[in-house]
Amino acid sequence: MDLFGVSFATNDAAHSFFQIFLFFFFVAIHDCL
Repeated sequence: MDLFGVSFATNDAAHSFFQIFLFFFFVAIHDCL
């Protein structure tokens, strides 16, 4: 999976956490809509 051009495969834990957070955030919004 790739969000905003940044891969989850990155070794940067901060980026990985941020992307996972965004993923669940958008899923939550989609469920609310």
